[in-house]
Amino acid sequence: MNLTCVRLTYSIDVTRSSSLAVYQSFLRLNLTLALKGFIENNPLLINRSISYVFDSILNTLGKYNILVLLDNHISKAMWCCNEFDGNGFWGDRYFDVEQWIDGLIFMTKKTINRSYIIGMSLRNELRSLRQNLPEWYYYVLRGIGEAISSINSRLLIIISDLNYDLDLSFIRLLSIQELVP
Repeated sequence: MNLTCVRLTYSIDVTRSSSLAVYQSFLRLNLTLALKGFIENNPLLINRSISYVFDSILNTLGKYNILVLLDNHISKAMWCCNEFDGNGFWGDRYFDVEQWIDGLIFMTKKTINRSYIIGMSLRNELRSLRQNLPEWYYYVLRGIGEAISSINSRLLIIISDLNYDLDLSFIRLLSIQELVP
């Protein structure tokens, strides 16, 4: 396929349900048609845990020398995105800060000894009616320091700005590099 890099998206729900069997995950979300397709194409993985399957995907990408960017897109596993989906900004209905930090830590640990995983996003496409700069800076720094850099300092950290990644103008006034210890 001539791929050199893959952005592998995940939800925080996946990190919190990592021991759940794949078939249980599909059934929990009422994805019966997708479950049928998964069974047909991946019969050996259907009873494996979500974490096992995610690791298998990572290992296969590494085997073929494909670089990986891990991308936290949402907390609650669902189709997104709008200002009202509850996944858009820290403190929104489904965007629990401590679960997010724990999820980033969980995924960052998967990068250890996998040099082909070159980066992680803190959160993609931040959005919400509650978005604001003080919280943006606070939580971006928390995610960098507590969840990613402290575990794997070699990773490129991808930071989302505001309004679905359409507004990073504020960074000119106070850059992240000035704030990271």
